[in-house]
Amino acid sequence: NPETNFIIEVIRSASPLKGGALVQIAKPAEGVPTLSITYHTPQELTAAINGLINPTYVQQLDTGSAIFPTTISAPAWAQFKKIDTLADLGIQDFRLNHAEKNLFLDFPAVWQPTDILQGQIALRIQSGLLQGSNITAWINGGLAGSMKTADLASDPVNRQFNIFAKEISNTTNFSLKLENSVIANSQCLPNAHGSLWVDTAKSTVKLPHKLKNGIAALSMTLATKPTIAIDDQSGALNIAIILGQVAKNML
Repeated sequence: NPETNFIIEVIRSASPLKGGALVQIAKPAEGVPTLSITYHTPQELTAAINGLINPTYVQQLDTGSAIFPTTISAPAWAQFKKIDTLADLGIQDFRLNHAEKNLFLDFPAVWQPTDILQGQIALRIQSGLLQGSNITAWINGGLAGSMKTADLASDPVNRQFNIFAKEISNTTNFSLKLENSVIANSQCLPNAHGSLWVDTAKSTVKLPHKLKNGIAALSMTLATKPTIAIDDQSGALNIAIILGQVAKNML
């Protein structure tokens, strides 16, 4: 095949191998590179294939020859995303001064919301704030929740308050704005200046949803252990791999 850019050679060893399958790649000055897999048991061959199609494992290899132990498990091409906190959405802890903070919550596009977005914001607040100090949350421009931060007894203080969207959204993209109103006195820590911290790992979000029409069956199939048949046409393997990667992003 003139379009061949590498050759895969699978060799069964008559004698047992030490440590697992031997995987080697040869890159001749002229000709086609060859990837060879030498194995003794079916388990060794399966583990070698699992390792070769797992990008995380392959990136750790820095030689042209390696032993693949039988403990290598199959990569997870697709799995359902679990989004329970702000941290799951890629948001890191942040400090909120006497100002506002705008956040964008992007849930998977294949989700169809079935109820309002709700959650709980976890805070670490300094004591010594006076009457009138509070924090307010807005979701998509609508009031979502608030909490007074005045007259807190301990120093510092962990607090939480609930947030609720006003209505069910047609999209999975939300804007969350936090407004911090601070009136401080000398009891605040010297460097605090009345600020507070938002703990995103403890700040929860919940978006009841279903998978959009046409996605459910495909997602359920690819989230298990699918068997994808390919022919000898050029690019068939690439299409299969891309399909698995797209499914992983979708879920």
